[in-house]
Amino acid sequence: MKSPSSMRLEGNVAENWAKFKQRFTFYLEATEKTILDASSAFLQIPLAEESSKLCTIATPFGRYCFCRLPYGLASSPEVYQKAIDNIFSGLEGILVYIDDILVYGKTEEEHDIRLKSVLDMARKQGLNLSKEKSQIKVNSVKYLGYNLTSEGLSVNVDKIKAISEYKSPENKAELQRFLGMVTYLGKFISNLSDKTGILRQLLSKDNEFIWSDNEQRAFNHLKECIVNAPVLSYYDPSKRSTVSVDASQYGLGAVLLQGENAVAYASVSLTDTQQRYSQIEKELLAILNGCRKFHYYIYGTRFTVETDHKPLLGLLKKPIEKLSPRLQRMALELFKYSFDIVHVPGKRLYVADALSRAPGSDVLNTPFLEAGAATVHAVLTSSKEKTEQLQQATEEDPELSMVKTYLKEGWPSSIQHLTPEVRPYWNIKSEIHHYEGLLFLGRRTIIPKAMREEVLMKLHVAHQGITSCQRKATNTIYWPNLMEDIKKMVECCQTCQAYQRSNTRQPLIPHEVPTLPWENIGIDFLYVNGDEFLQVIDYHSKFIEVKKVSSKTAEYIVSALKQIFRTHGIPKQLHSDNGPLFNSQVFHKFVQDYEMKHVTSSPCFPQSNGMVERSIETLKGILFKVHQSQGDPNLALIEYNNTPKQNLPSPAEMLMEEFYGLLLQ
Repeated sequence: MKSPSSMRLEGNVAENWAKFKQRFTFYLEATEKTILDASSAFLQIPLAEESSKLCTIATPFGRYCFCRLPYGLASSPEVYQKAIDNIFSGLEGILVYIDDILVYGKTEEEHDIRLKSVLDMARKQGLNLSKEKSQIKVNSVKYLGYNLTSEGLSVNVDKIKAISEYKSPENKAELQRFLGMVTYLGKFISNLSDKTGILRQLLSKDNEFIWSDNEQRAFNHLKECIVNAPVLSYYDPSKRSTVSVDASQYGLGAVLLQGENAVAYASVSLTDTQQRYSQIEKELLAILNGCRKFHYYIYGTRFTVETDHKPLLGLLKKPIEKLSPRLQRMALELFKYSFDIVHVPGKRLYVADALSRAPGSDVLNTPFLEAGAATVHAVLTSSKEKTEQLQQATEEDPELSMVKTYLKEGWPSSIQHLTPEVRPYWNIKSEIHHYEGLLFLGRRTIIPKAMREEVLMKLHVAHQGITSCQRKATNTIYWPNLMEDIKKMVECCQTCQAYQRSNTRQPLIPHEVPTLPWENIGIDFLYVNGDEFLQVIDYHSKFIEVKKVSSKTAEYIVSALKQIFRTHGIPKQLHSDNGPLFNSQVFHKFVQDYEMKHVTSSPCFPQSNGMVERSIETLKGILFKVHQSQGDPNLALIEYNNTPKQNLPSPAEMLMEEFYGLLLQ
């Protein structure tokens, strides 16, 4: 165990590379530039004898040792970079990264003097350069994915082509590769964290990779940002700088300006905890983030900070002991910077075009929020009349009308200034948005009072339990005390209470869950209200198909299964009990022709086919209750397949990757 007085040495391994990239913006406003390329770079470094024995290559003729630094070793770039830095240390007007050497000068004479010094040093140290790959005295050069011109810094055409031709990702690895390419060029894109928010969600280990229209729109938008990336100005230490910042619900944005010209953009996404900060805390964090990102340029200089949050001007003038602990920590870190803070209205703020502003905003501006609203809006517009009814009810609801007013004009400074009806929205006010006459909490529609009873009835149309109804509501709708209202509705449902089971069987041992949809299925029969049904359940998604049967012959059942297989495909394995029908020659021939493996449950113990038996109990309860309440059994089965399971999507989503015919739509 380490003693309290001991020290642990740590370092930022990315710091040197970050500073190297920042040096692009210094002193490159030059008329002449030269790119030199080291020939067979690594192979110019000799290896010591003890190192040579550790670097071997296997050939058909035996194993040989490298006498020179080989390619492919993790440490080779670092060793070579250290050697090349030692060679050219002390020379002005030069940038060296591995085998690419950039020489620049503001005048032709300055450039030539520096180039001669570099060539003389290379000759003296025995460094061989490639004449074919070198470019001597040019105005524009390609260097590490950037174009360096006299006008400024821009994205290399090759990088633009690679990103613009990138196909839509089919898995997390491909998406991560794309985001890595975009992030490398992040200094050219304003508020990158907001633009990539919906895509980064797919990389979470807790989320399944499902590529929908929303992700495709964000993907295409990022491509457009790269194709239309601006030319950034070079940083001039003699000019005063401005850091323009802003905060949205999900991210912070900043841009470094000199005059009207942008030098670099920066952004960062907010953590779950930071998203719950008050607005003034987010705005101060945006200033701190901008200073951190541009520390290399602004530290030790006097600069200007632009913000559209006017209360910050008075806040930073207060004694630090009067601030909250969180604001104190941020203010203390800002003390090392020397800046003047000015208020700029949101419409004139440089980065405000891509950040969501709560007051006065009638649409969702960030791509992430647009995608969230578009998802809910697409669901609602499946019924134009229902959407118009919801918009009208929202407009006439006094409670929601007040919320919309606060969104446009700003919320009071304290919850005490709110009416009791609106107070439940205080803690979630930063997550509420107004879109086309409707209110949303994130991606959930806020339902007006006039329509809540109708929505509750649709939630419970399949007469499912409290937990199932609450899970279904969590991703689609919201109003204060929603979960409690669902609980009361289910507990007061006379049909559910009348036919609730008095006892519960012991849990059955389930089959191993397949990895693919419709790979393993189970079939059986159930009887409800004098009718007989054929049930087919997918063991992967728990999706259920039910067909009413008028005959229980092998030929009839085989024909019914073929109809189902036309929709979902042929499974690899089929489970059934040991009934005579499933042991008939007709059924065996059907299984053989369709190349399925037929597995039967234990004789005299059908419960061994546990998932089928459990689903039969569930279906019996649903169909019986629907019959008693004179409901539509087809609607009930659709809602059952659309109901998310515990910690899992709904059966319909797992089988088809989307809801189908959800009543709440």
